[in-house]
Amino acid sequence: MGKRREFEKMSLDGKIGQAEALEIGNRTDTLSYALLAEINTFHCQKYVDMKAAHQNFLQEQIKFHQRVSTTRRAVPLVLGTGFRGK
Repeated sequence: MGKRREFEKMSLDGKIGQAEALEIGNRTDTLSYALLAEINTFHCQKYVDMKAAHQNFLQEQIKFHQRVSTTRRAVPLVLGTGFRGK
C-alpha cells in the first residue's frame, strides 16, 4: 500500500504516466483482495479446526469419566462390600 501512494505521488509530480499509475493501482488492489481472501480463509479454517478439536476433547473426557464411573461401581461388587455412594 505504501508503494501505491508512492506511485500516485510520482504520477502527480509527472514522473510516471497516468496509465502506469492506474495499472499499479489495479495490481495493488488485486494483491490486497487476494491477501484479504487468504486471511479470511485462514480464520474460517481456524474456527472449524478449533471446533473439531474441542468436540473431540469433550468426547474423550466423557468417555474417560464414564470408564472411571463404571470402574468405581464395579470395585465394591468385586470386594463384596456393596456400593455406599461415597
